[in-house]
Amino acid sequence: MKQKSIQSLLMAAIVAIITLASCDSSADSYVTSDPSRDCVITSATLGTLKRIVTTKDTTYQYSVTGGAYLLYIDQVNYKVYNPDSLPVGTCTDKLVFATNGLLYSGNIAIQSLTSKQDTTFVPTDSTDFSVPRLVTVYAEDGQSKRTYTFDIRVHQQDGDTILWKQLAHNPLSPLASFVKQKAIVADNMLYVFGQTADGKSKLITTNIDTPDFNDVTELNGSVDVSSIRCLNDAFYALNNKQLFKFVPTDNSWTSVETSTSIDALVGVCGDSLYAIADNQMIATTGGTQWLLSSKDETESLPNENIAYAVQPAKNNKGIETALFVGQNNGRTSVWKRDVSANGNIASPWIAIPQTDEQKTYACPTLTEQSLFAYDSKMVLIGKGDDNVVTPFYASEDNGRTWKTGVLPHPSITDATAVSVVCDKNYNIWIVCSGSGDVYRGRLNRLLWDENQTRFE
Repeated sequence: MKQKSIQSLLMAAIVAIITLASCDSSADSYVTSDPSRDCVITSATLGTLKRIVTTKDTTYQYSVTGGAYLLYIDQVNYKVYNPDSLPVGTCTDKLVFATNGLLYSGNIAIQSLTSKQDTTFVPTDSTDFSVPRLVTVYAEDGQSKRTYTFDIRVHQQDGDTILWKQLAHNPLSPLASFVKQKAIVADNMLYVFGQTADGKSKLITTNIDTPDFNDVTELNGSVDVSSIRCLNDAFYALNNKQLFKFVPTDNSWTSVETSTSIDALVGVCGDSLYAIADNQMIATTGGTQWLLSSKDETESLPNENIAYAVQPAKNNKGIETALFVGQNNGRTSVWKRDVSANGNIASPWIAIPQTDEQKTYACPTLTEQSLFAYDSKMVLIGKGDDNVVTPFYASEDNGRTWKTGVLPHPSITDATAVSVVCDKNYNIWIVCSGSGDVYRGRLNRLLWDENQTRFE
């Protein structure tokens, strides 16, 4: 009897243990679960980086906030990169990620540059990323993995530097013989209209992609070279307040019959050519019929030495800002107008005050001046009182203030006449008569798009 009781108790205990075990869901889950197969980088942020800049005489060291340069993670192609390159001189051979700046699932390793084997990778330790590196995330299951290419990009050129290239230098060239000249870009061509000492009118035409300044054509007729403007593939100019027209397929300046005596040609905005007549702004689409364009009646318009440019308005999409400067009896004035690209909306021409408070930042009084739009600025250059070519004067506030030192240009000497123009590829052309020099340059950062490729 006693033996049977013990056997019964043992059987009851075994049944109880089995029953309890079958009810313990957590224990069952722990036993049957698989290791995680996750192996992915979900976030990447750079830490503080060192930047070294060396000038001619001095070396400077700066800190770069790496977090300001976002890292993109391409989960399709397994790439990690910064679309906005780090500044020139940033040291990526000892690069660090921010604390918790690299988030991932699994374990992480980096391929050695020497052995090509995976080695331990601690993102907050300095690591050489001066070349693309392979970083692999291993899942906990020991089988799954994903390898990313880290491409940390650094600009090789200073974005605010212009590398000037001298395309021509020939004091005996046709260009050098011009005593007055005007450069204009239309489509893919650069036209340099010139006047020689004997009063003859000449033209140099060249493709902007393959420039050659030795081919010159003598034109019939004479005009004020500085007044030349281009509208709809035709060029307009003045001679004693009479309007003349030239098309590249012809060889002559021909007079245009108008009912208006024109004091000065201003420039082209939209589909119209603007001019000044009897202190009024007038406009035409073909040169014969002219209409009044509204303006500030409290100020007198300039009537000589006019330079003009147009650029997209900074804060209004679809709006263009036209600006021109000029003189009237030695007094310099600046005028501005906003107009929609389709011509439906236009504000009056208004004078931008040039006051004593501006002091050295007021618009300078120059001769043989050129105005062009560049990098959201209006840029003016010409000759000063000493008949020497000035630096670039840049205005970032639509003609209110003008500052030098914003945009560099090459040293220009021995030039009897200078004109400056910008083309569709952001190239600035400086054309110099007397010396026969031609320079071309553009800001480095205007060569780059969001993928650090070139605009062409």
